[in-house]
Amino acid sequence: AITVALAAQPESEPDGVCLVSGQPAAIERLHPAIKGVWGAQTSGANIVSFNLDAFRSYGKEQGANAPLGKPATFAYTTALNHLLARD
Repeated sequence: AITVALAAQPESEPDGVCLVSGQPAAIERLHPAIKGVWGAQTSGANIVSFNLDAFRSYGKEQGANAPLGKPATFAYTTALNHLLARD
């Protein structure tokens, strides 16, 4: 299912190198929350998050600090949400 969803996503212009794949990719600015993390809010927890100015490096903001391509972001958030889902 993940492979089908990734293949169906339109390609965007690469604006960085994905840290997961090592390939040029459109970088995801904000990552979806992961639900079901023990001790986190019910709305979910962010695995990749930079919420203070002190965490900005070289003037990069949000997802540019830890660049993950849109396909890699979709894959890890979908997989974690599936694994942590409570039936």
